[in-house]
Amino acid sequence: MKLTKKFSILAWLELVFVITWIVVSALAVGSNKYFFIPEFFAPQLGFAVVLLAVPISGLRASRQKSADAAFWHAFLSCSGTCVTATSCVLAAYGLAIGVQMEKFYSAQNNPVTFFDTWDSYCSWILAAPALCFVCSVIMTILPKG
Repeated sequence: MKLTKKFSILAWLELVFVITWIVVSALAVGSNKYFFIPEFFAPQLGFAVVLLAVPISGLRASRQKSADAAFWHAFLSCSGTCVTATSCVLAAYGLAIGVQMEKFYSAQNNPVTFFDTWDSYCSWILAAPALCFVCSVIMTILPKG
């Protein structure tokens, strides 16, 4: 397989994970603040939006085949690794908070009367921070071309 094709495939894979991360974070930020802490998901959304530059620069570098485009992709990838490492720690913290929140709401006698939206959010309390964690870990360890 040619190097540019491999590079392009990795950039598309990064783009898929970043868009997934953006969607999950944006949906959580726009949801019920009692289940999804904005102070956790807003920075995750910010990290994911900043990381859009990495796969976009990778796709640009694979199409242009220029040293300048490859330099900028390498620079943004290195910066992106620092951002994803930070977001991994924040996502692990958010996952721990999600576990405790899920235990708290489940311990209520009738969580449906506690919050009328319990049925729609009960599985997403853990899934949303877990997806953010998985996306940030994958973006940290995924080779950058």
